[in-house]
Amino acid sequence: MKLILERIASDVESTLGKLYLEDVDGNGRAFLCYVCEDEFRKEKVPGETRIPAGKYRLVLKRIGDSRFDAPYIQKFGRAFHKGMIQLLDVPGFAEILIHVGNTEGDTAGCLLIGNGWARDGQGHYMVTQSASAYRRIYPMIAEAIPCEIVTLAIADLDGRGGEAA
Repeated sequence: MKLILERIASDVESTLGKLYLEDVDGNGRAFLCYVCEDEFRKEKVPGETRIPAGKYRLVLKRIGDSRFDAPYIQKFGRAFHKGMIQLLDVPGFAEILIHVGNTEGDTAGCLLIGNGWARDGQGHYMVTQSASAYRRIYPMIAEAIPCEIVTLAIADLDGRGGEAA
């Protein structure tokens, strides 16, 4: 499974992107959801910087290895939650996850997914209907991870950060 995140807009506090699923033949893709991240910075500030563009493998963290597990089991149910989705080998970062949240204040470098997007009270990008998007997207990724290599390619199309993945 190949996922593609295109960063399409950013400001001094946040980044907005679109997440796609590439079809098996690589001839097309389907839009999945919007993504909110921290802002681009040339020099990393812990908890305040988006990850570099590139290609990353996705894995499921073992239940109990993330502070998110207990709340996610409570919110989504034990049958639903198989562990947090983690991006591996992100240069200069650790514990980068895909999870629920709305604004850059809800992330420390992780990817927040939502069905829609808006601007918050300060005019920064945010995602909406995050839990709904998570319920829709998580099972597809979580079920694929044990069966195949799942990757996420991130491309900076917002004019910041450098090159496309």
